[in-house]
Amino acid sequence: MKPLQARFLKGTIKLVILGPNPELFINNCARQGVIIWDVRKLKDDKLSACIYLSDLHKVKRIRKGSQYKVGLKRGQGLPYVLQAISNQKPLWLAFLLTAFLLFMISNIVWSIHIEGLPQELETKVEKQLKQYGVEPGAITFRLDDTAAIQQKLLDDIPELLWIGVQKKGTAYLFEGVEKTLVDKEEEKSPAHLVAAKKGMIISMYIEKGKPMVDIHDFVKKGEILASGQLDERDTKLVRAQGNVFAETWYRLEVSVPMKETLHTTTGNNEQRYHLRIGSFEFPVWGWGKIEYSLVKKEEDSSQLSIFSKELPFYWKKSTYYEMNRLEKNRTKKDSIRIARHQAKMDLLKRLPEDSKIVQENILHEEVDSGKVKLILFVKVHENIAVTKNVNQGV
Repeated sequence: MKPLQARFLKGTIKLVILGPNPELFINNCARQGVIIWDVRKLKDDKLSACIYLSDLHKVKRIRKGSQYKVGLKRGQGLPYVLQAISNQKPLWLAFLLTAFLLFMISNIVWSIHIEGLPQELETKVEKQLKQYGVEPGAITFRLDDTAAIQQKLLDDIPELLWIGVQKKGTAYLFEGVEKTLVDKEEEKSPAHLVAAKKGMIISMYIEKGKPMVDIHDFVKKGEILASGQLDERDTKLVRAQGNVFAETWYRLEVSVPMKETLHTTTGNNEQRYHLRIGSFEFPVWGWGKIEYSLVKKEEDSSQLSIFSKELPFYWKKSTYYEMNRLEKNRTKKDSIRIARHQAKMDLLKRLPEDSKIVQENILHEEVDSGKVKLILFVKVHENIAVTKNVNQGV
């Protein structure tokens, strides 16, 4: 550390020594370990010198019983700065309180404006926002960011085609567009119904168009199920509509481990708060090492602002959850049951919503490397009809 830096941090004080041959007193102080500099002769019996504030008690002890008088001049350095601040506690307290109040006021939601939506849908949006905690009086840095709020609204309110979310100072502005139902059938070109995959027809309902297959017929992928041409002698075409259910078949392969690993929370958690400036993070509350052996961490970050001015500071909250790891051995029977259920659920996710599995058979099963492996043959009843425009070459 540089001498000037040390002097500022430790604090210095100027002494005035009065007495015969004051140099003797300075020498005595030096022998007692007092660091002295900037010694100046003022008169034959008077001189000045500077020492560290921490050595002042040594000087006072040496002066006792001596014939010298020691006067104290101005002091400098950090201890005096802190003392000056301490003497102005009411002023600093008022300043900090005012700054805190301004910070809180500028990070509270004062108003919410919703535009572009009918009254009924606007009320629905307001109700949904309250469930998210977005309402007057809420603390903004505890809320989700605008992108997350926008996505939640679109997911939870199917009547919304689009909604924009803006945070302007202490207000949130929502501008939405309602999803309108359009009679799309009148706008589309004529088309046939064709098979999306091969299968055996089990039922059909043709609303528009001419049926081209019968019950129990086997069809291939791309085969016409209902034609948009009602009469061969009539060149006028319609857009065929309807449902054609068929029995389809799938060969599925699936494997599941016979050892199940579960992670559960113990209910214990610790929180840490940081102030982030650029790439630097400064701890504000919560110190020490997380003692949990297995931890799940969740983070939430929000930008701070004063009125409409966004600050380059981010308030970050980190929550550490203590986890337990449990390992459970499954029987072969349970593993097969889980594997069959998993295979069926994965298949149904790829099929139309009204599809139904009607039969399943295990073609092959084996246990290898701690896993149960199955090959299943599955029969499904599903709607295989898809629309294909006539101008696409069918």
